[in-house]
Amino acid sequence: MNVSTWATESDWELVPSKKYVDDADALKEDKSNKVTSLSSTSTNTQYPSAKVTYDQLQLLIPKTDITGLLGNSETKVINQKVFTDTVNNITDLMWYGIEWDKTVGDTACTRIGNPILHVTLPIQSQIRRCLLLDTGVVNYYLDALDSTKKADGTNAVLNGTGGQVMVETPAHYRKFEQDGNKVRCKISLFPLSGFHFVPRYYRSAYEATVERATNKLSSVVNNTAAYRGGNNNATWDAESRTLLGRPASVISLTNFRSFARNRGAAWNCDVYEVQKAWYWLYAVEYANFNSQLAYNAAPTLAGYKQGGLGAGVTTLGSTAWNNWNSYYPFVPCGHTNSLGNRTGIIPFDLPAEYGSVLTVQVPSYRGLENPFEPIS
Repeated sequence: MNVSTWATESDWELVPSKKYVDDADALKEDKSNKVTSLSSTSTNTQYPSAKVTYDQLQLLIPKTDITGLLGNSETKVINQKVFTDTVNNITDLMWYGIEWDKTVGDTACTRIGNPILHVTLPIQSQIRRCLLLDTGVVNYYLDALDSTKKADGTNAVLNGTGGQVMVETPAHYRKFEQDGNKVRCKISLFPLSGFHFVPRYYRSAYEATVERATNKLSSVVNNTAAYRGGNNNATWDAESRTLLGRPASVISLTNFRSFARNRGAAWNCDVYEVQKAWYWLYAVEYANFNSQLAYNAAPTLAGYKQGGLGAGVTTLGSTAWNNWNSYYPFVPCGHTNSLGNRTGIIPFDLPAEYGSVLTVQVPSYRGLENPFEPIS
């Protein structure tokens, strides 16, 4: 598995390698329930969910669009050009993306492709939190609206005994194009011509800590000394600057990678391809490269996402932070659990010992807590 971070060496996140997950899936797959065709009678109990795929196909290629392009006459003949143009038009309904001018310094992009998909976000909407075992097998998925619960509504165990708290991103396809100064990123659930495959990934839901007895990198909600974060300073345990339940820090990248592999040979750290997959999913969803624009929960009139994730945990005064806890992490792992798989921000009040009244907004992008801010 792979562990990746968004910026510095202070706090790290876990993610499984594609082969490791595929091998685990091969062992657990129930082939008796595997479908080979799609129909309106498909159910969500089939593996993978055929109904989801069928519904998506219905959405991507509405019958009215096909009729409008080809007609429905039983006597007229279609020439090759009309048929080819129609197929191309249908293909254009199956992707969505963004376009930008590389000579312009604006972070805003133009949405391109099927506008319906910019509203439904069929790839991003499949991102979800789960508990992943060290073998690469999903133990269970978490509730979409509350990560303290399992998908069935019963209480989840996030302290490490049931697996690592991870975020699953679905397999999809991506294509980059350049036309003069115009650059495009396109994504799709389907293997369209020129698109490359982006495998399913898992990434830690939280900035990782370390299981101190075993030196295993961990994504958990655990306030015991066994998972103390920061520099493992026990003398602060009873103070407002406690490191219990916080991410680990002041560990070199080399050691972080070693600690990741202590969980299993397939685990790793700071994986570029995983970070890149998340980057483009965000950029396409918000049509903007600036993830720190002011948070706005309301969509545009067209139904598109707007704004960003806010400033995050970046508004502390440097001197005050240093005087209080020497720049160590202070936001507990799992602070955004109440959001589930949703994007949003959760306030965190700095204690009086910080020296002034300050509330920071901790962001989560579709279950990925503090995505751009590994300093808290």
